[in-house]
Parts: sequence; structure tokens; C-alpha cells
Amino acid sequence: ALAAYKKFIDGPAQNHTSIIEAHFKVADISDKTKRVSEANKWYQKTIAVQRRLGKEDRTLGGWYAAEAKLRLLKPLVGELTAIRVPANPNKSSIAIVQKSKILIRINDESINVIKMDSAEQVAGALVIVGQAYQHMFKIVDAFPVPKGLTPEQTDQYKKGIALKAAEFREPAIKNYKAAIEKSAELKVISEWTQAALKGLSDLDSSALAPMPLKIDQEYLVDRMGL
Repeated sequence: ALAAYKKFIDGPAQNHTSIIEAHFKVADISDKTKRVSEANKWYQKTIAVQRRLGKEDRTLGGWYAAEAKLRLLKPLVGELTAIRVPANPNKSSIAIVQKSKILIRINDESINVIKMDSAEQVAGALVIVGQAYQHMFKIVDAFPVPKGLTPEQTDQYKKGIALKAAEFREPAIKNYKAAIEKSAELKVISEWTQAALKGLSDLDSSALAPMPLKIDQEYLVDRMGL
């Protein structure tokens, strides 16, 4: 199949959507066979060819470009969680700075996905951002209290940590809610909807009550097997 798609790309094909799709298929097959660098190269090619062929119509092949951008975004969360935070407060600040830099990258790259305005991928990008912030919240919220503090100092330290943790918790909740609302608005349910519901439940189960969750089963979407 891989060779057939590459042959199609190199051939005289004129259907622009099919050309974009073929690029994505090569990336997808490479991804599924664990050839990460090859997959990433073809995801980038998918984005580039869609940008070129879809100049006059941004929606032409837009799903494939949006999905390619989303799949390039996902590994950044792995990079974020892979950085270990030492228990020693004097050393943990370095890890937090490193994590914060990746969090900025995730935010920036998610904007590129959201701009594609493809419902599934918009929800996916919002969830990924939510997961990144939730991870940071858990890290900060679990900071141990330094030894040797007085009761008053301990109380002040805990309050400071709670305020800092909230800086990550609130954006996580906001992005999860936005993902769920997007899914409901466009009547699209995917793995991202479920991930958003789980993340929101972990952070604030009371927030689930007012969320628009009634979506007809006929709109269930599963295109991840492409």
C-alpha cells in the first residue's frame, strides 16, 4: 500500500484532495509501522501540499492537514511528562523551567491546529493543551513541604503552592470544557471527547453537570483508523 500511494503521488494525478490524502496515508502507514522520522516527514509534506493546493479553498484536504498537525503536536506531551522533577526544591526549579518551555510550544502548535477549523482536530488540540496544563498542575500541587519550616511558614508555603497550582488547573479545565463544547456544537464524538470528559472529571467533577453532552450516536466519529 505504501508503494502504491507513493506511485500515485509521483504520477499524473490531478485530483487535489486525493493527492493530499495520499501524502497523509504515507505518513499514517509509516506511523503505524513505528517509522517515526519518516512519518513526521510525510506529515510535514501533507501540511505543505495542502497549503499549496488549498490556497483558494482552505477546506480542500483540510482534514488531512489538520490531523497531520495534530499528530505532530501529540508527542510534545510525552516530552513534557518525560522530564522528571526532583524532590529537592533547589533542583526542581530547573525542571519546571524546562517543562514550561515545552508548555509554551504546545500552546503555540495547538493554535496552528485550531486555525484549520476541523472539528475533530480542534477538539484534539484543546484536549492536548488541557492535558499539558493538568500535568503541570499535578506536579506543582504535589510539591513537598520543605523541612524545618514553622507552622506559620508551612501555611504560607502551602497557600503559595495552591495559588501556583491554580494557574495550571484553571487553563486545563477551560480547555477541556472548550473541547466538549466544540464536540457538542458540531455533533462530533471522538476519542478526544472522552479524554476531555475524563480530564474534566479528574479536576472538577461538578463542572460536568452543565456541559452539553447529549449527542446522537449517529454522529459518532472514528476516523483515526485511516
